[in-house]
Amino acid sequence: MLPHRLDVQVPSRGGLAATATAALLSSCLLLTGCAAYEAREAASAPIPAMPHSVRQGSISLGADPHVQPERQEAIFAADFASIAVLPVQVVVSNAADLPLHVAPEQFSLALPGGETTTPRPGPEVALLFPPKPGVAHYAVTGAGMVGGLAGPIGALAGRVAGLLGSLMLNQRDDEAADGRREDYTRKELRTVDLRRGESARGFLFFVLPHGTPPFEEAALTYTPSADTGLPALRITLKALHVGAAPAAPEKSPFR
Repeated sequence: MLPHRLDVQVPSRGGLAATATAALLSSCLLLTGCAAYEAREAASAPIPAMPHSVRQGSISLGADPHVQPERQEAIFAADFASIAVLPVQVVVSNAADLPLHVAPEQFSLALPGGETTTPRPGPEVALLFPPKPGVAHYAVTGAGMVGGLAGPIGALAGRVAGLLGSLMLNQRDDEAADGRREDYTRKELRTVDLRRGESARGFLFFVLPHGTPPFEEAALTYTPSADTGLPALRITLKALHVGAAPAAPEKSPFR
């Protein structure tokens, strides 16, 4: 009695082509299905309802540090702790007859230990975020899966999938970066001249210096233009629970 023989079905050339095409299309769908950057709106409370506020003469200042990870994710789709950035939402109100100039460079944040930092532009902060992990891995494994099909059709499909996946990933990353920069630009505090009864609101992005230790409090200061003769407004931001900033990277001996 002859031993039982297993019949192995070898796909035809047409079958291989169809399989390669299907795998390639699946890669395309998964890559394009990955969301780029979704902008979220940030609600803003009136100054008296903000966690920190101060009024001095005709100027009022409110501040709301967004240190909670869930708030950062909801509004910025980001973890600012990972890049040592403290976002603070501020509102400035003018009740005087004369215009009040408001600009991000008029703010500063005094940290424990005597260091002071100033806000960085939103687009610059957006560049600190790397592309989301996982998608690039899928592109590589997806191309390898298609390229693993038997014969020259599989090899060709693998090369095409790899090239297409790379192009699509670059486009996805570019779109995500552009969306993040545009959103941060839209949400940051803008330079304005406030007339009587007007307010300015937006976010200030403070990049913490390398090696900043954990801290609970920091002092936010707004300094009006010198020609106004108005004193600076200062608010102590409390209960921040900000973790340590990474130490400065060691200098490479090859530089």
